[in-house]
Amino acid sequence: MALDMHVKIKSEKEYIAESLKDAVNEMNAKKEGKLPRRSARDMLKSIKEDMENGNL
Repeated sequence: MALDMHVKIKSEKEYIAESLKDAVNEMNAKKEGKLPRRSARDMLKSIKEDMENGNL
């Protein structure tokens, strides 16, 4: 049981890290004018919604 929780927590951390990395890459691309602007608040909101909906 403890191993299952460890794996779940690790996968959640990896998902969050990947999402934040994607958000940073997206913000950098926007600074260079390659993508339309999207607020950091919107990005974090979508990460939170994914976690609440179990999309890990």
